Order: sequence, then structure tokens, then C-alpha cells
Amino acid sequence: MEENQRIADSAAVGIMTKDDEAVIDSVIKAFNDSYKIPCTGCNYCMPCPFKVNIPGCFAAYNMSYAVGRMAGLTQYITSTGALDLSKNYVASQCKKCGKCEKHCPQHISIVDSLANVKRRMEPFWFKAALNLFVKFRERK
Repeated sequence: MEENQRIADSAAVGIMTKDDEAVIDSVIKAFNDSYKIPCTGCNYCMPCPFKVNIPGCFAAYNMSYAVGRMAGLTQYITSTGALDLSKNYVASQCKKCGKCEKHCPQHISIVDSLANVKRRMEPFWFKAALNLFVKFRERK
């Protein structure tokens, strides 16, 4: 706490060097490169009439860029209920009704963003692999 106070007391306009600014710029670039959809998870877009877990889809999509595709896919499967085939709240369930977009305080083009999520997070083998996994899991 004392160190924070000492640093705050010594701060002034123009104190940052060009190197300091370059570091901040590189952090901003890294963040923007991995944070593709600016969703804050406020849930104002919910509930989706077609049961899409919009914030969950966006969080997993962003994670797939920030941490890695497999980490994002794992989060996508778990946060969308994809392993429960009766509830499957994935991006491909979107019917493009646009109801969600009217409520988004970030003015995200949710319908277009969900199409991007579907392309990245639901490759051609996605549903077949889930069906196979569920059948294997339910096997006695």
C-alpha cells in the first residue's frame, strides 16, 4: 500500500518515456489481437429465443484466440451445454432474428459475430464428434 501511495504521489503528466508508451501500445495490440468480440458478458442480449448462450459463445471464441484453439473449444463445449444434445446452446442454433442486437449496450453485431463463432468453433466434424462422445459416455 505504501509503495502504491509513493508511486501515485510521484506521478505527473508527461512522466512516461517513449519506451513506456511502446510497452503499453504492444499490450493493447496483444489484447486487441486476442479479444475479437468486445462482449462484456452483461447478458442484456439474453434470453435468446433459440436458446443460444451468446455470452458463453463469445467468451469461448475470444479464449480460442487469447489462449489457444483447444482451450477455446473446451470452454465452448462446456459453456454452451454442447454435451447435452437436448439443450445444445451453440452458435449454429442462431436463426438470425436479431432480437439480441437491440439490447446490446456494446452495439455488437451479434448475428454476424455468432456466424464467426460457428465457423471457428464448430468445424465440419464438431457435431459428429459430440454425438460419438455422448454415445460413448452413455454406454454401459
